[in-house]
Amino acid sequence: ILLYVNTVNYDFLKDDYRLIVENPRIKTFDGFIGSIGSKFFSFPDFPYLHYWRPMTLLTFHADYRLWGLKPAGYHFTNILINALNAVLIFFILFQVTSKLHYGFFGALFFSLHPCHVEAAAWISGRTDLLGALLIFCAIFNLLKFLQKTDRRILYYSLAMLFFILALLAKENSVLFPLFVVALVFTVPNHLQGTGKKLLFTLP
Repeated sequence: ILLYVNTVNYDFLKDDYRLIVENPRIKTFDGFIGSIGSKFFSFPDFPYLHYWRPMTLLTFHADYRLWGLKPAGYHFTNILINALNAVLIFFILFQVTSKLHYGFFGALFFSLHPCHVEAAAWISGRTDLLGALLIFCAIFNLLKFLQKTDRRILYYSLAMLFFILALLAKENSVLFPLFVVALVFTVPNHLQGTGKKLLFTLP
């Protein structure tokens, strides 16, 4: 939060005007629901951008309800999502290693890495922040499923739900199944034997 708090003073930039300021789809709930099947950039001058990101538009709608067209509020939401991502990295690494310092330094490295600046400081970069948040939630619940013996159906269901929501935020979330395979074969879990692990990861 301290690293990006100065971004609340920034204005809208580039795609922010099309996706937020000039976008009637986020300004009423009925408008959002009515256009939920529309492309993310459903504007005549963006004929080739076929992204579908309703989860990201939903967060813009929520921001509009909270802040109107004050860019500081949208930047604040980005800061919070980015901070939550760092917290989830901490818990994921701690869950895998059982070492607090691994989680702390992993989360610190994630927070300070310059490749996140655009996503955190630019409102329209929220697609990356939100996609990451939902994938991290899916990974966290998948780890719980792999390591716990009780409430496994709940953790599995939550992992699937967060994965689906991530797909609706940013299309590169489709890579999540590769994380599933990696985690099943590297993290100690209740799935015994290579055959059982392969069967589990097949779907």
